[in-house]
Amino acid sequence: QGPANERLVDIYVRRARWPEVEGLLDVAVRRADAADPDRSADLQTRLGVACLELGKTDKALVALEAAYRLRPELLPLLRTYADFRFGRGEWKEAAELYGSMVRLHRPALLASETLDVLLRIGRCQTELRNVDAAIEAYREAKVLDPKHRAAGEALASLQAERGDWSAWVLEREQLAALAGP
Repeated sequence: QGPANERLVDIYVRRARWPEVEGLLDVAVRRADAADPDRSADLQTRLGVACLELGKTDKALVALEAAYRLRPELLPLLRTYADFRFGRGEWKEAAELYGSMVRLHRPALLASETLDVLLRIGRCQTELRNVDAAIEAYREAKVLDPKHRAAGEALASLQAERGDWSAWVLEREQLAALAGP
């Protein structure tokens, strides 16, 4: 029944039939073999996604936390869990999860994905008032895309907050160069 159940889950996911996906995954999670943490973590992650689609954030959190305890290094889990925490304004947790993504999976990420993750880390660190860590993340993002306006604006703001006016002027000049006539 397991493989058939999971094939049905895939069909329902493609059709966005989230209540059915949730029900099938609830059964699969209960029946999952504790000796197979990879499969259990995958099922919990998928259940978390289904619950997010249904707006069941408390249940999604429980499922994602369970998956994270089993396999904290899995990329699909890290992406989903980090985005969830980011969306809830849980900056410290989101920054740690995004940091794990970059540390463990940077070669597997597209440049655009890495850029997005670095910008999110910068935002998390800014919200946490970790100015140096935020600056580091935004600088890393600018290495990937030197003309990225949001990264430049964030850097300029952080440099002003820090009182590093020469760095602020440099960032503002780079931003001015991006502007049209």
